[in-house]
Amino acid sequence: EIACVAPSAAGGLELSRWTLAGDSFFRRTDAAADGFTVVRYAGTALITGSGAGLQVVTAAGETITLARDVLADITGVAVEDTLLAAASPEWIWVSRRPAAGGAGRPADLATGALAVRNPLAGPTGLTFADGRLVAWRQGAGTPAAVTVDTGAGAVTGTVAGLAAPLLQLEPSPGGLVSLDRAGTVRLVPLPGGSDAGRQLFEAWLPGWLCVVAT
Repeated sequence: EIACVAPSAAGGLELSRWTLAGDSFFRRTDAAADGFTVVRYAGTALITGSGAGLQVVTAAGETITLARDVLADITGVAVEDTLLAAASPEWIWVSRRPAAGGAGRPADLATGALAVRNPLAGPTGLTFADGRLVAWRQGAGTPAAVTVDTGAGAVTGTVAGLAAPLLQLEPSPGGLVSLDRAGTVRLVPLPGGSDAGRQLFEAWLPGWLCVVAT
């Protein structure tokens, strides 16, 4: 299954879900959810972020609110094992991933989430790579990405090798894959590793909007 957030005919952003089965690729439903800006799979459910907060969209299509905050826009979400991280321009939160509640419903987001002042001070994307949380700067401006300790909340390293404002930063085996606004795809190492400081791969692919390493 693939989830896609893309501009709708009305000019906003809509969420659609697609299924790849054999040689067929089709949209699961005609109905689309509006207002989401970022989605991440957590099992068969989707963790979604928007200006209104965090939600879970179940496999059956039911939307359940995890957290609501009218003051913070959620610009990045990352999920790994038992952890859920979310970012706004001012803060990064790390908490335990919601477990299933009664009748297959997710439980409420646990209180006491770790709150970290966002070191990038602006719209921020998040991903987990090699067990570490990586925060990266979205939009225009100098590209930047850092690793964050999910226990203490401290910045533990800076990702090197980024040359232009980023559209996307995702985990890849042994590092990260980036897509920037100049149309360049790069494989870059995580800080502290044996390949730190080396350029692993670079290709100019103008017009690309999304890249994933498998």
